[in-house]
Amino acid sequence: MKLFRIIFCFLFLAGLLAWAQPVFAQEKTIFVSVDLRPTAGVTGEAVSADVSTAKEDGARLPGVTVDIKWGDGSSNQGTSDANGSLSLKHTYAAAGTYNVTVTGAKAEYKSGDAATGVTIEVPKEDVALSAKFPRLEIQSGGTAEIEGELKYTYNGQADGKPRVFDVSVRAPKDWYAYVSPQYPKEKQIASVELKRGFAGENLVVTVFPAPWVKPDPGDYKITFDATSGDLKKSFDLNVTVTAKYLLSALPKGDRYNATAIAGKNNYFPIIIRNGGTVPVDNIAFSADTPKDWTVEFPLQRVDSLAPGFDQNMDINIKPPSKAIAGDYNISITATGKQATTDRLNIRVTVATPTIWGWVGVGIIVLIIAGLAFVFMRFSRR
Repeated sequence: MKLFRIIFCFLFLAGLLAWAQPVFAQEKTIFVSVDLRPTAGVTGEAVSADVSTAKEDGARLPGVTVDIKWGDGSSNQGTSDANGSLSLKHTYAAAGTYNVTVTGAKAEYKSGDAATGVTIEVPKEDVALSAKFPRLEIQSGGTAEIEGELKYTYNGQADGKPRVFDVSVRAPKDWYAYVSPQYPKEKQIASVELKRGFAGENLVVTVFPAPWVKPDPGDYKITFDATSGDLKKSFDLNVTVTAKYLLSALPKGDRYNATAIAGKNNYFPIIIRNGGTVPVDNIAFSADTPKDWTVEFPLQRVDSLAPGFDQNMDINIKPPSKAIAGDYNISITATGKQATTDRLNIRVTVATPTIWGWVGVGIIVLIIAGLAFVFMRFSRR
């Protein structure tokens, strides 16, 4: 009986150990992680799966057989390296959302797995043109500088070949137009290279009429174009030209000084010039003079002076007869309906005849007469 009990205990312990052995073996499990790059891609471009295999304590586990199913019916296999790492790539042919599963297996270890997802789209790229101030106002003959931006967007990976865009400007006839970078503005360019992804470039569109052109007031359309292969975009800008009024009063021959005799008529030539782009109407004239002086204008008024034309006139400057010799200042102004000249300042030097001047003349006459008398008397001897 005692022997029977000993045999029974031995068999019980052996069975218990046999049952516990597979439980302890199952504790060695492979931990798998996966990192997809990118998680949102496009057809035709590879998606990378970086797989890591590790033990339960976090130590890297090499030699793990990795099987990855991409969710579109295809799969890849590989073995993790000495660092417990493996990188696999796959290119999707169709757009959609795919579940990606990774399984790692190794002898004496319980297999591990991981799952993630990726969204695939059809490749899309676009170009956009914009302007900070798409409408500008300039005077006729002026220059417009329009700050703009060229943007290129691509929903795929940014490490591909960059796009080169040809940039140009369409302007009215006899206008000059060019594109330049924001700095330096003087540098004219015909193309811009932009990297794939989301890229932009600040540009300046400069337009101005040729020097011989005086555009009428109104709106003028300027078109900014960007082209790269079949990718094209145009953006309309607007330049509003306003009239340029410029009325000037000038001395003929650029002489700003005159000599005048007190109490006499003294004529001085001046020019009234319309340097603007539209006529100036109803032009009147005025003078600012010292006390008791007068300035007479041959014309009281000019009905209209066309752009680019002059009105010549000789004004009569009359100092009073009792004016003291010296320098004086007068100013001339022409005032029209649309514009007024700046003051034309003229320095007038006054010379006054005096009685001593006439006495001097008389003495000279007497001396000449005396010399003539003496010469004639002695010549008879």
